[in-house]
Amino acid sequence: MNAYRMAAGVVLTGALCLGTEAVIYACPICFQIEDAHATSGIRAGVGVLMGVTGVVLVGFARFATRLIRHQ
Repeated sequence: MNAYRMAAGVVLTGALCLGTEAVIYACPICFQIEDAHATSGIRAGVGVLMGVTGVVLVGFARFATRLIRHQ
């Protein structure tokens, strides 16, 4: 049953990749369309996510540093 499930997953993934080919090519970042509204939205989203990730990593490093000092 496990091999059947894996084969079904591979076939489904392949079918989805073939079916969504036009959507994948519609990315404004990939085609470097500078004046698209989606491009500025994507860039803002990436900036926010990078900022949040940076804050979390700095907080974790600070916590780890304090934990090491108190031992």
